Amino acid sequence: MILKLKERLPSSNKSRWVWRYIDACKFLSLLQTRCLYFPSASNPAFKFALEGQYRSIDGDWWKRSPGDSLDPYINKYSSKSGHRNFLSCWYKAEMESYGMWQIYGKGSDSVAIQSDPWNYIHSKRPLIVDPRDYTIAAGPVEYVNIATRGRYNHFYRQPTDDELFWYKDVGHSYENEWRMLVSLSEEQYCALPSSDRAGLRVEVDLGRLIERVYLSPSTPNRFLRYWNDTLTDYGVDCEVRQSRFSNI
Repeated sequence: MILKLKERLPSSNKSRWVWRYIDACKFLSLLQTRCLYFPSASNPAFKFALEGQYRSIDGDWWKRSPGDSLDPYINKYSSKSGHRNFLSCWYKAEMESYGMWQIYGKGSDSVAIQSDPWNYIHSKRPLIVDPRDYTIAAGPVEYVNIATRGRYNHFYRQPTDDELFWYKDVGHSYENEWRMLVSLSEEQYCALPSSDRAGLRVEVDLGRLIERVYLSPSTPNRFLRYWNDTLTDYGVDCEVRQSRFSNI
């Protein structure tokens, strides 16, 4: 697979780091399989977040006569390609987030993976070692007003179904999301084994992916050694730290 940086509008979030907050079971699965899991965008959780939707006001709407309806200028897009788009979602910020711990890492066995996307996107040593001939686009999500009636965005051409998965409603902007997206053609999707259609497992170089591991604020200090030993057993050389919120 090929990983490339998505060429998008410049993001105001200049942080170097991205984070993934997960429970111990998912983290151990990552270590054991050496694969990142990309769930299908047709998953109900993504639909609830208004993934794959966009509303815009186009054309010469500003030239209309006073009192004329905006309806002829309004376009509502809804992607029909969620089944063949697969997402890995990360949090982009300079430091770990207490809010993200509360939402995605509540348990005392949870961890946060800290990663440096610029390092592995521009490195000669690839992050993605999966042999399949797919392209993974990576970059920040753009937050726009989708849910509010009477508020519309500007899109000066019709977006493709795949492009719609780079937008989310502004109500989710607290997520500061940076994502990796696998967009398959219909032919590639039909060729997938049925076991992969709910989500793809993509083989990665864990040494490139994991910069540091942070333990949940509620994890006892004695587990530092356990996780250090576990990472060593799986051949991952990285630093394990206690959360900066653990002593508050």
